[in-house]
Amino acid sequence: MWQIKSMPKTIDYKLSDTELSQLEQFIKTSKSSRLVKRATGIRMPHIGTGVDEVGRALSVNMQTVYSWFHRWKAEGLKGLEHRSRCGLPVIADVALFLFCTLTIYTIIISPQFSNLTNPILSTWAREGSNLRTSRM
Repeated sequence: MWQIKSMPKTIDYKLSDTELSQLEQFIKTSKSSRLVKRATGIRMPHIGTGVDEVGRALSVNMQTVYSWFHRWKAEGLKGLEHRSRCGLPVIADVALFLFCTLTIYTIIISPQFSNLTNPILSTWAREGSNLRTSRM
């Protein structure tokens, strides 16, 4: 059976004066380059840049630009924040790197101490270091 696909809806990327000033202020003051990139991706279609051009300029695909815009319209600046997704690799922080390095060092260089050291390092990682893993 054939399925007839309709033309995609045209999206109005025009922002109100309030939305535009909020975005521009956010772009100027935010410390997160990721959020600035997303805010810029919302602002560019407003000033007439095509979504395909925005995607190329920001090194993302068009669907990502659409998603940013819809999240912005639904939730404002909060919608631009990172959302965790399944399947993303975990990015380790410095404390985890040090923990792994010290563990490997004790096993390879000082195997006679590894039975003593590993529980100490594990306790340090769990309680003393505030060890956390983070997602980008």
